[in-house]
Amino acid sequence: MALVIEDGTGKTDSNSFASVAEAISYAADRGFDFPSVTADVEKLLIQAGDFILSFEEQFQGYRTNQNQRLSFPRVNVLMYKGVDYVGADEIPNQLKEAQMRFAVSANGGELRPDGTGQEVIKEKVGPLEVQYAERGSGSVTPQFSQGMDLLEPMFRHSGLQLSVSRA
Repeated sequence: MALVIEDGTGKTDSNSFASVAEAISYAADRGFDFPSVTADVEKLLIQAGDFILSFEEQFQGYRTNQNQRLSFPRVNVLMYKGVDYVGADEIPNQLKEAQMRFAVSANGGELRPDGTGQEVIKEKVGPLEVQYAERGSGSVTPQFSQGMDLLEPMFRHSGLQLSVSRA
């Protein structure tokens, strides 16, 4: 599948916010191990775009076109604690950067792996025996702090700080 870049018009067939050239440059500038073959980079960008799409319900505002493929463009998105509105036809640079960061992470493994997340605490080879911890530190969903930090200002509860006191 070819890469179709979302340009802010709400395309029905877009699958990326960033281009191959942008992703290769992003990775190179930061010293990440990243492919240089266009088809390989396209696959990683598509995986990262799909990963961002999984956060649709957490984003502020709503889509500008109900038939658009990706979560952006959106209306009513206020970034940086209400200081900067994102235009209805704008793809925030921070969103593109998050996608490129997730693409780098996807190059090292699955963004959303399947599995139970249970940690193996005992493994015996013959006759086969495996024992899992009831509650292990293993996790099905890896944490991608850098990419998530880039997305956070676009989330509904971004920068929300509550003060709770007891009377």
